[in-house]
Amino acid sequence: MALLPLLFGQSRSRRFTSAAAAADALSSTIPSLQMFDLPGPVIPAFAHADLVCGGVKVATNSVTPCQATVTDTQGWHVMVSVAGRSETLCDGKQFNLLPGQNMITLPNLPRTSERTTGSAFVAAFDID
Repeated sequence: MALLPLLFGQSRSRRFTSAAAAADALSSTIPSLQMFDLPGPVIPAFAHADLVCGGVKVATNSVTPCQATVTDTQGWHVMVSVAGRSETLCDGKQFNLLPGQNMITLPNLPRTSERTTGSAFVAAFDID
């Protein structure tokens, strides 16, 4: 399956065929991230690019359907869905992240997300 383009870093992006390898790449922006492929007919594919702007870590990714869990983010995150949907369960509340409709700011709380094929942007802030 062809992945959607990244917001930036397309030419230097890293590509993966397993959710676990993609999670390792994203862990510099989202510590303790674990990703799991969802069963189905789609061959898993992931792309990732990141950069650091001062004290802010920024990443963009493109994924096939997957589930992600985070136990300790070590800071706050702002997430925007560029394409595809993400359903996140955090602190007993469910948030639906939809492209062009909303964004989400998450404190350092454990969370689980299920994503459809799509791409997203995330910024990590170390707020003490």
